[in-house]
Amino acid sequence: MTNLQPPPGKWLRPYDWLRFLDNGNPNWETWLLPYEDELREMIRRGLNQPRDFHQAFALLMRVIPFFVLTLAHTKAWMPLLLHALMPSLQLKDERLRMEIYRWWGETNLQVGKPEAARQSFAIALEFAKEDEHDGMMVAAYTGLFRLQWFRNQDTFTPELVQVALKFAERISSAELRAGLHDALAYAYLRILDMSKALEHAQIAYLHQFRGGDASGIGQALFTLAVVYRNAAWYTDTPHLVNRAPLLLAGARAHMSKGKRAALHVLLAYEEGLQCFQSQVYPVAVEWLETALYEALDSGRLHYVAASRHALGLAQTELRRYADARRNLIAAAGVWAKMENTFERASALQALGYLEILDNRTQLARDYLTLAFEICAELPYSAQIEYLQTRIKQTLDEIPR
Repeated sequence: MTNLQPPPGKWLRPYDWLRFLDNGNPNWETWLLPYEDELREMIRRGLNQPRDFHQAFALLMRVIPFFVLTLAHTKAWMPLLLHALMPSLQLKDERLRMEIYRWWGETNLQVGKPEAARQSFAIALEFAKEDEHDGMMVAAYTGLFRLQWFRNQDTFTPELVQVALKFAERISSAELRAGLHDALAYAYLRILDMSKALEHAQIAYLHQFRGGDASGIGQALFTLAVVYRNAAWYTDTPHLVNRAPLLLAGARAHMSKGKRAALHVLLAYEEGLQCFQSQVYPVAVEWLETALYEALDSGRLHYVAASRHALGLAQTELRRYADARRNLIAAAGVWAKMENTFERASALQALGYLEILDNRTQLARDYLTLAFEICAELPYSAQIEYLQTRIKQTLDEIPR
């Protein structure tokens, strides 16, 4: 039954869709997309019907990872979580609410609302603790640790990391365990602890490799590529950058086989950053323009800001000051909207450097002073120290 196509108009209830998905079709994502509107409306109706609620909710949990995490159709699917919340409250079903808040956190993360995501993951974690649900505790901790990539969180501490790893040892899901280590790799990368970032990225790869899912292996290889590129940039080990292109090529090959083939923005963005780091600026601009287009199309604010930010840096090196200025100002604005003060300060530092090159020294000084003031208000970290050093070095380049 691997090639069965669901006949339009006949699969009217959640039970029918669940039965079809449970028949083991390995390529169900391939044919699911054309039925997205029909599927979403049918789930919405089912969530409002007591007899269909549980099956509609099960179907929602089955397909939301594909539509939200893979295709980034986040805003279209977020309302269904709210539709499910009220009946779960009436039913006093904490396990349902645990799932809802977990995915409410994921969707808020996708649309650039890290504080709302943090609150949702925290609520999901509390429900998981009460229910003694190890898998959901790992998922909630994973969400909280992923927030570290967006901005420094007080939920990222050595003690909590050990707690999360302890629960991960008690579950059998290779996907959940890999997801936790992947999140930890990015969290440690954010505080420039490269050895721990690499350790967790490698463990994530081992879990995905053992699980055998092509898209999961691709994600793990992608993370390894990011870690090696950053290690070459922030440490005195430039030779490490040579490993990143091979890992990224492997990630692209595996993602093309699996359900994450739609995440072109990640691949294009990383290709652009690798080219930028190798000082191949024209090619970097091409990749980053592609990443920006994909990010705008998906509506993921984080990738919109990151793509504009990196694109502005590459355009600056090509002396395309007007284009670079427009992208860096836009990036700083989105970072501010997302309350990501570190990245905002980083964009302002880049603007200061740009204005020095364009002989607008007073404006450069204003940008750099503001960037330094922002950094001074942030808790100390190696990353903050690195940026403050960059700002001081850029200020020293202003002609006296």
